[in-house]
Amino acid sequence: IYAGRLSADGEILDGAGIPVTTAPGDQDFPSVAWNGSNYLVVWVDDPFGSPKTLAARLSPQGQVLDPAGIQVASGETRDQSVTASDDDYLVLWRRGWDLFATRVSASGVVLDPDGIQFSSGANAYGPAGAWNGSSYFIAYAKLGTDWDLYGTRITSSGVVLDPAGIPIA
Repeated sequence: IYAGRLSADGEILDGAGIPVTTAPGDQDFPSVAWNGSNYLVVWVDDPFGSPKTLAARLSPQGQVLDPAGIQVASGETRDQSVTASDDDYLVLWRRGWDLFATRVSASGVVLDPDGIQFSSGANAYGPAGAWNGSSYFIAYAKLGTDWDLYGTRITSSGVVLDPAGIPIA
């Protein structure tokens, strides 16, 4: 996984890229968020068919602050993405058809090592989130008679406010 920075004018600042991880095997599906101080890059590490979600913080200058990576979730994780509050990060991921969130502090500490389950047994897929200044809002697809769009709010302290999900479309 490589990162690259752009100037405000769109100029490429890192022509050769910044190696976030050069681990062997499959390193796939990166996602990135900014918390106002640093970036957090998350990806699926799948070197031998047992995928797990890893992360690394990057400074605004492009320094990889966690060169060994931070294990955010393990046990066949997929569909990871990340969003950020003004301080911390929320990493979203799927195990089976259940969706989870893991808070990661600005200093790179995993606050929820077992994850916070916010959708279970619902054939859920593709979580993506945003921060509104007081809570995270997570949108995701859920299979009913067709694929439907749902949402869930999660507080900065990790409380799921909508455990059944909010039907959107």
